Amino acid sequence: RQASTIVLVRRAANEGYQVLMAKRSSKMKAFASVYVFPGGVTEDVDQEIANRYSPNDSRGKMKVTGIRELFEEAGVLLTKNSDNADLAHPVSAPEWQDKVHNDPGKFQSLLTSLNCEPAIDSLEYIVTFTTPKMEKRRFDTRFFFSVVDDASINIDGGETVEYKWITPIDALRENKNGTMAFLPPQFYVLSLLSKYSDVDGLIHHFKNVAPPTPILPHSVGFENNVLSLCYPGDEEHPEYPGKAGDRRRLHCTMPMGSGGYRYEDNLASRL
Repeated sequence: RQASTIVLVRRAANEGYQVLMAKRSSKMKAFASVYVFPGGVTEDVDQEIANRYSPNDSRGKMKVTGIRELFEEAGVLLTKNSDNADLAHPVSAPEWQDKVHNDPGKFQSLLTSLNCEPAIDSLEYIVTFTTPKMEKRRFDTRFFFSVVDDASINIDGGETVEYKWITPIDALRENKNGTMAFLPPQFYVLSLLSKYSDVDGLIHHFKNVAPPTPILPHSVGFENNVLSLCYPGDEEHPEYPGKAGDRRRLHCTMPMGSGGYRYEDNLASRL
C-alpha cells in the first residue's frame, strides 16, 4: 500500500533543529512501542484534494496523505499562507482529529470549515522506502519534511501515546544506547538529516540535490543475531546492483528497532 510520512522540523535555540517523533502504542499489531514520524496510508480523498489545490504536483497526493496523517496523529494542520506558499502555518483544531481519523473523507470538510488550503508546497521530498519482500505487510512510503517552528502537538492517544522533539544526532545516540527504538527507515532518515547542522542547510540540500534512488532493502544474511540488509548500489542488490565489492548495507542487531544498527557504505566517497 502507498503511504506517506512527514518529518516535522523546528528550529532550536542552541541545537540547530529538532524533529518530531511519536511513540506508537504498545497495543499496536505492527511496530508497537517504536518511535516513528507521523504518517499513514493513502486514502481516496487525498487524490481529490491534491487535484483541487495542487494539480500539477506529481507528488501532490502523497503530500496530502502526509498532511492529513500528521493532523490525525499529532494535531498539527499545515495550512498555506497565501502570501508565501513556501511556508507552512500550523492550525489547531483538536475537535476534528477524531472525525478525520474515523472518516478521512471529512478532511476536505475541515479545510472548508477553516477556509484554508493544505500547505502542499511547504513539503520537501526526502526518500521513498519500500518494505522488504520478506514481510507480509508491505508499504511504499514517501518521506517528506516541513519546517514549522510554532506547532502545538496534540497526540491522538490511540496509535501514538507520546512524543518528543529531538535532534537527529541525539535520536541516533539514544537508539544506540537502547533507550529509543525505531526501524531502519527512521534510522536512515535521521542519519541523513544529522549531516546538516541547521535548517537552512537542510532546505538547501533537498531543494537542490537529486533525491536518492527509492530504497527497497534486500536481506543478504542473518548471523549472530544480526540481520543484514543491502540497499541500492550494493553488489548484491537484486534491482539496483553496484559493482563487485560495492557495499551499502544496514546491519540490524535483534530485536529489530532496539538492538542497534551499523551502517556500512564504501560508496559515499565516490558519490
